[in-house]
Amino acid sequence: MARLFGWLTRRLEFVAAAAWCALLLVRYLAPTSLWAVLLALAVSGLTAALLLRWLRWGIRKLLWRLRNRLLVAYLFIAVVPMALLSGLVASAAWILTGQIAVYVAASELERRAKMLSEVAQGLARTPPASLPDRLRWIGPYLRERHPGLELAVFRREGSWRYPPESSLEKPPPAWEDRSGLLVKDGLLYLWAHVVRAAAEVVILVPMDAEARASLARQLAAVSVFAPPAPASGRAGHVRVKRGGNQDQLDESASRLPPPANWLDREVDYAAPVPVSYWQMPNQSQTGILFVRTRCSAVLR
Repeated sequence: MARLFGWLTRRLEFVAAAAWCALLLVRYLAPTSLWAVLLALAVSGLTAALLLRWLRWGIRKLLWRLRNRLLVAYLFIAVVPMALLSGLVASAAWILTGQIAVYVAASELERRAKMLSEVAQGLARTPPASLPDRLRWIGPYLRERHPGLELAVFRREGSWRYPPESSLEKPPPAWEDRSGLLVKDGLLYLWAHVVRAAAEVVILVPMDAEARASLARQLAAVSVFAPPAPASGRAGHVRVKRGGNQDQLDESASRLPPPANWLDREVDYAAPVPVSYWQMPNQSQTGILFVRTRCSAVLR
């Protein structure tokens, strides 16, 4: 009996369809017989059992779909907004960190160029008789603050240089007052040039790895990418060669602080900066001031 019940349960749809066919046949042949009544009762029971099975299956299916819908709803209500918010926060932190580092480096570069320009203007107004004494005390002061500095004052009466062994020559004609970054003989300098009626002053400071790192020390590693000069047709990272490995930044000068945690990633950022060329009077091209920093270094 149990086997029969199990067989009927497994094949309920088939049994119910057979019962319906038998009931329709008996109703057609003998609608008032006892078999018609018994088959009607059997069909009612089988149909109820079949509907109950289908109802249970539908409820499970409906609940499964509802669960998926709830998961999708929770995904778009909670997970996606949090992911977007995290992405926006990360992007804002990256942009803010990069802009602060670039601003610090560019501001320090501008401050140094302005200081050199003011010194050049003072030397241009100095009488020739006072120039040797003036260079004697201002030269060591400037060179201590800007290693490798060279300056020259050209007047009708002669020329004065610091240090005395410097071979800094007079710039090409037509140069007007100028300060900022300069490429001379393929090397990068910070310079100031002042022309007065009777005097012309040139100050050059090599922008080597140590000088670039001092623009934002312990904050960012700084590089300058200069566009190609028309004569060279070659662009790239302009470096001042002072021995050692010429293709590497001074690690001791440009080393960033260690990351505070695994989220404290390095941030690369860049900004345009004007670059002049020694053989191109009063012209400049747009270079790139590139910084590499991290959030913890900026927020310290």
